Amino acid sequence: MNAVTPKLSISYDTGDVAYDPVEQEFTLSTEVLTSGFEVALEVTDADQATNVYLLSARLLGTRPSVVGSIANLKLGKGGRTAVATAPVFSGRDLTYSLVAAPVGVSIDAATGLVTIVATAELSAAPITVKARNAAGAATLTFSLTVVGVIATDFTSATALSDVSFLRTLAPSWTHDAGGFARLVLTGNSRAHGDWVKAAGDGLYRVLARWSGATLTPSVDRRFCFSARVGRIGNDWTGIRVETFATTAGDRRLHIREYSGASGATKSLATVNVGWDYDTWYWLDVEISGTSVKGRLYPENGAAPGWQAVATTSVTAAGAFGPGGFPALEQSPTIDIKRLEYHPLAA
Repeated sequence: MNAVTPKLSISYDTGDVAYDPVEQEFTLSTEVLTSGFEVALEVTDADQATNVYLLSARLLGTRPSVVGSIANLKLGKGGRTAVATAPVFSGRDLTYSLVAAPVGVSIDAATGLVTIVATAELSAAPITVKARNAAGAATLTFSLTVVGVIATDFTSATALSDVSFLRTLAPSWTHDAGGFARLVLTGNSRAHGDWVKAAGDGLYRVLARWSGATLTPSVDRRFCFSARVGRIGNDWTGIRVETFATTAGDRRLHIREYSGASGATKSLATVNVGWDYDTWYWLDVEISGTSVKGRLYPENGAAPGWQAVATTSVTAAGAFGPGGFPALEQSPTIDIKRLEYHPLAA
């Protein structure tokens, strides 16, 4: 009978290898398996002839899997954002690609970072990302909605139904043939608008003018846009960004928040902006988490930088819309041409 004497050796660059002489087994560490190794099998036959057989091997790794999720996105047209997809996949040596995506979406193959430029309006367009390595692939899908400007133009009386009011006494809310809505508060009852098209955090714009030059100076708050407003009994919560006139004649923009106890408020920011009565202005208000920003500028003027900036403790959901409140049974007349909502660019 012929006989052979095998001799096995393993070569590797990193990691650990252990040999059990009883079981005649090698144990290779993960580092060896993933970085690669070479097996040399030396066989000597009965004639003392020796042959060496070489085998190179590397563990392909574990097939990728999805271990997280990505929330569906909503952007305003023209918005930009980036989404890190790598954290939602497990696996080693991954590369990334887009299986499905609308125009304006791209991905970094090495990092999985998805860049989105919202170039056109979309409704829940799928974005499917694939993560792949030598062992296989996994995919994850989330959606992108892109909206244009959401708006109410008060060119007709039917638009009045887009806004209701949180109030004690109902205000006068009418349409003027000049193509705008007119709000006049009742008695000493404040009223905060609840716009049906509001969509939570975002950029709100309202084109308005207000009277008040002949009012008693203590009637200092003329017009406001309010956010996250709630009311239980006589207790109010929410944020107000308002035009404000002092007894000294200063014309300011003011950010306040309700404390939740009756109508008590806390001042967060105030700045002189020099507005005029009976003049059309855009009031822009941006609400994002605890951040509140406001700016006021003429109807045909360029938008300035944010004039009033504050941090709020009011984060609960509530109503968004225009409003105001009178004092001493006196109310300014507030005219409103247009309301807009723009989603925040994430």
